[in-house]
Amino acid sequence: MMTENHENQRNKLIKALDFCYDKAINGISGLDSASEMADDY
Repeated sequence: MMTENHENQRNKLIKALDFCYDKAINGISGLDSASEMADDY
């Protein structure tokens, strides 16, 4: 059974990973996305 603290930590980690995934796919302002960098390579 997960404690409330572990569940909160898990949710924060998932949000952080979702944020990183979104930035890798869609790019960050001023930087290319992962697919654009791959195309340039």
